[in-house]
Amino acid sequence: MDLASILSEGIEAASACQKPPRKTAAVPAVPGQEADSGNGQVIENIAISRSSRSSRPSIAPHGSDQSEAAQACAGAGAGVRARGWLAECREQREQREQPAGSDTYSSRSLSLKRELRGETGTEALPEGPTAAPPVPLPPTFDERAAFLEYECGLSRTAAEAQARSEIRRAEIELLLPVPPVSGPLLPTNDGLALWRAGLGRLHPERLPCPDYRPGEWAQVYARAVAFLDTFGETAEALGWTAVRLFGVHPKAGIVRVDACGGLVLGVGGAVRAITNTDIRFGHLTHRRLPGQPAGVPIWEFGR
Repeated sequence: MDLASILSEGIEAASACQKPPRKTAAVPAVPGQEADSGNGQVIENIAISRSSRSSRPSIAPHGSDQSEAAQACAGAGAGVRARGWLAECREQREQREQPAGSDTYSSRSLSLKRELRGETGTEALPEGPTAAPPVPLPPTFDERAAFLEYECGLSRTAAEAQARSEIRRAEIELLLPVPPVSGPLLPTNDGLALWRAGLGRLHPERLPCPDYRPGEWAQVYARAVAFLDTFGETAEALGWTAVRLFGVHPKAGIVRVDACGGLVLGVGGAVRAITNTDIRFGHLTHRRLPGQPAGVPIWEFGR
């Protein structure tokens, strides 16, 4: 068998086994698009809107004319829908920009909110850069907190909270400007007459200096008056002075307890006894030590 006959038999076998090409489904095309077969047939897109089909002529002249008419109808319908959407957006924007009338829901809601805030007193503070800054604490805050922490045994957090509460309540309820003195001048000699005249300048319901708790100064004032009635002459004879009895720090007030006299702090209760160096209360004793800073009489604080 020669080589030519072998090749011819192989070619015939290959031709017999070759399968015909498989037909592929036509992909839906846009209106006016020709099919993949290339025969010029126009495929209609069933996604065209109902209005476009109703406006299309029932009898299309030819393939190209039908394609152009379908495209024109679809474009016209899309343009109408776009213009309607833009008009609706413009109308909504104009409604938002218009001020609310006196009888609208928004105006009634805002009016009701303002009335409620006026009745309850909960008007919100302004926010943003123009908002008022918080009121700073006085310079005596740290000293008062330290006193409560180390002398009263409170934790630092509790001491700061109590000091802040005392300062705020005193500012709101009791702390008022000291009125100008219109009475007679104080005696020049330090003694019982000066002490009584100095206390006469004060009022039990008006703080002479900050950092007293609410109601504490009234108790201190009553105890001082009772002391002068009971031990005033004895204290004068023993050499006590206005600063040793009623002194406070000239700037910090009663926060600087090392500069305070024996009768200006709200601790100790009533006076039980007095010597030339000590004032004895129920369970405490006031004793002035050498080297302590000198204060000013409490009726001279802030003057």
